[in-house]
Amino acid sequence: MGCPFLRDEFTEYVVSKSGLAIFFLLVLLAPVCPLLACPPTGSHIGVVLREASAADEVVSRLEDIGVEASIQEKALPVGSDDQAAFETVIFPLGYWLPSGPLEPEKILADARIYLGDRTMALKVNTTLSGSRRPLRDALAILLLAGVIEGLPDPESFVQTNGNVYPPDVVVDWAMEEYGVDLEQVAFRCGPDHAEVLVQEMAAEQGAVIIANSIDASLCVPILEPALEDQGIFWSLVSAEDFHYYSNSQLIIVLGGPDAYYGIANVSRFVLPPLTSQYLRELDEATVVHPGQPSFESQVIVIIAGHDRYSTRKAVEDFVESGGLEDLVEQTEGSRPKVFYDFSVGCFPPHPETSVEAGPGRVQILTGGTLSNPCHTILVEHDISAGKISVSLQYLAIPVVCVECLGEATVEITLSGIQPGDYEVEVEGVSYAITVASG
Repeated sequence: MGCPFLRDEFTEYVVSKSGLAIFFLLVLLAPVCPLLACPPTGSHIGVVLREASAADEVVSRLEDIGVEASIQEKALPVGSDDQAAFETVIFPLGYWLPSGPLEPEKILADARIYLGDRTMALKVNTTLSGSRRPLRDALAILLLAGVIEGLPDPESFVQTNGNVYPPDVVVDWAMEEYGVDLEQVAFRCGPDHAEVLVQEMAAEQGAVIIANSIDASLCVPILEPALEDQGIFWSLVSAEDFHYYSNSQLIIVLGGPDAYYGIANVSRFVLPPLTSQYLRELDEATVVHPGQPSFESQVIVIIAGHDRYSTRKAVEDFVESGGLEDLVEQTEGSRPKVFYDFSVGCFPPHPETSVEAGPGRVQILTGGTLSNPCHTILVEHDISAGKISVSLQYLAIPVVCVECLGEATVEITLSGIQPGDYEVEVEGVSYAITVASG
């Protein structure tokens, strides 16, 4: 007999008054069958959205862009002998790979919106390392559908261990929205292993430059002839209209975390927080950051500097170094797409390096211990016949910093990898993998 617990949001577990004793008995027995008792990844991540919509309107807007959605009532425990029911909308994000030795089928991934009169809470499952990618993917879908008008600051994202339910973001939202104090339960079990998220929605043809009038006047004259040489037809888009173009195949964002006229919101959404801090603190700082795409086959890059003139310098260097040609080759599928995310804090300890292979892609999770948390990172890679090499360079940010060792987590994704056997070298250590066809 299998464990009658939550596999994901698709199979509900609800603590009812009549089933409370059975529920706690099953929690005690959970170690007997841990793989079936926990969420399919490792953590929950979510955010409270400072706007609200009716459930039927959310479903309608999602279905307008081809995303199937449904309204579900979600019952959660309040104390030991009561429960509260919330109206929610659930929609798919894609599926997780690899699914693990006991899970030969794809693990479905979805997102759930808890609906209130003034605010909403968005919650998804994510990896043990707390990748923000699934939440950003869900937010990008909501933005494209017009369910939300803008992107929240990633610093407001809330992560909760997968063995705790309801997750913190839902508990915080229920108290703020309704004054309901939800009871959290901690499971005695461990999660499955799933690191690679294959997205539900694909990008659409088209290239856009997202910029305000200041950066556009300084940088577009540099980019325009280079784009024309590559045969790229593009549009200049303001942050206000970004939601119409957020699923474009190629997106170039000009400006950093403090850029005017709404560009900062887009930039902060894509950039790792410490890269934003790096741009703020160093007068000479520039970055060309390959952001994690929110739609399959999408390529997105942030080109930014400490101020408008260093942003122009970053664009000049980008064009002169052949960076634009590389982006175009990625959109055409003739060169693998590479993007990464980075975080560092005083705890938990950095993850052990792991290398996973999915259809046409490689996922690398790694990290290290630094002298303090105030660092950003430069990721370099080389892909040749049968070998992938990745090296990391941590860059200190010269600011007054908390006195602790920095535990860094780096999540690197390479997609568009040809099928075959590969030796993947990460910081001088080799791993053997086999990439299947996409």
